[in-house]
Amino acid sequence: MISTQKNFIVKNINLEIGDFIRKTRLKNGLTGAQLGKLVGVSQQQISRYERGSNGLSLPDLIFILSIMNASFSDFVSYSSYLK
Repeated sequence: MISTQKNFIVKNINLEIGDFIRKTRLKNGLTGAQLGKLVGVSQQQISRYERGSNGLSLPDLIFILSIMNASFSDFVSYSSYLK
């Protein structure tokens, strides 16, 4: 039961993180390839993050957001799980 709940929450948080990264990237006028180059990963990896299929560590999330002049606080305000 707990494992199922955890998987559900992790999946949905990863989807929210991905959606926030995508919206923030587009707001900054960046392509996935451009963001990938700035972060040091491929465009495909950025796409995986944005789809929520690959999770991010907290330091990596903060790094990616900082490149786009966003903060973890911005994400917390956006997230339905962290309010």
